[in-house]
Amino acid sequence: MTTINGITSGSPLIGSPIIVEVIAAEVAAVDTLAYHRVVVQVVAALEGVDLDYTTQQFYATIGDESLAGRTKQFDISSALQTVADKYEYTCNAATYPRIKFRIVAWEELMVNGVPSSGAETDYPGKVGQEYQYLFALQGAYSKADRRASNGYKKVMAFSRKPTSSPQIVVVGETFAYTPAFDGTEVTPAKVDFSGYAFDDLPCGPTSEVVTIDTAGLQAIGGVPVFAMSADYASPHRREFRFINSLGVLESISVYSLAEVSGQLEYTAFSKAMYDSFESFVRAFYRKHDGAEKIKLSSGALDRHWQQWFLHEFCMARDVWMFVPDEKANALGSIDTTVSSESNGDWLPVHITTEESVVLTKEDGTDIMEVAFVVEFDDEGSTDSYLRV
Repeated sequence: MTTINGITSGSPLIGSPIIVEVIAAEVAAVDTLAYHRVVVQVVAALEGVDLDYTTQQFYATIGDESLAGRTKQFDISSALQTVADKYEYTCNAATYPRIKFRIVAWEELMVNGVPSSGAETDYPGKVGQEYQYLFALQGAYSKADRRASNGYKKVMAFSRKPTSSPQIVVVGETFAYTPAFDGTEVTPAKVDFSGYAFDDLPCGPTSEVVTIDTAGLQAIGGVPVFAMSADYASPHRREFRFINSLGVLESISVYSLAEVSGQLEYTAFSKAMYDSFESFVRAFYRKHDGAEKIKLSSGALDRHWQQWFLHEFCMARDVWMFVPDEKANALGSIDTTVSSESNGDWLPVHITTEESVVLTKEDGTDIMEVAFVVEFDDEGSTDSYLRV
């Protein structure tokens, strides 16, 4: 029977490798062995979304019957990611589901000309007739995070925002964040809490969106925030919400004089007709309205915030930018510091950079920035998007 040694390396964040080790049973040397392989099946579902479990199998051929040859390792993170991709992120607060899974392993072999399959082994096993399950979350640890771990890394924090200086916001803006686990999710609360692993993850994280209503220095979700008064509201201020690398909702806002550009794409073709001195072939053009682009800057940052902008915000896959509704504001004015849906909408965008970012300067200056480009996922004019 195949033995499952369990998860030998990994974390509950499925964007990072999750290694399962199995040991196939030894085939006696006196038997004639045609082939021998081990099969690992991952049975997984997105909690609260899937009605049925999805199964995905991995295979490994046994090259020799030594212990080392029969010991195989499988990275099952791709199977869990396939299930998690069913979840649709939004720009609003949400409770993120857990990925619920178990592992089944068995052998397939042909001995003395007879094909057969070994008995199945379940991990983490059964209690009575009930299967037990492990749990994981969306998101990923970087290679740098993993290098600093000991092969395992629990999950607790859901933001990489630095605390070296406060994040700048304006009264009236919204602030999206996801509180960290602190051990109180179970009763009684954990003592000396250091994060959750696969076998004791009690729930998924829950994001929150609050409106900044008090000026001054404050802390929201463990992040130091300095809120300027509403007098600093400006049509050049832009609010973003995005799904960070840890798989949850966050927000950031910047003040920058923006350069807005658009591109008109077209295809030329000719109409076939008789060509003479009195009639001519005419060219026709099929035009496509390209998506608008906005060039922005993060503004002045210290080194830690610049790293965060470059490696976290600019790398986000799901991003939304608030676009105010002009008709909801008197006399066509744009109030970008009132980001409720009644005064505008969050439009999907993606972030790119047009050039390399200078991370250090040897001239003694510590103030840095990140220039980035926002491109709307929808084509057409964003100026009229909410007015027709």
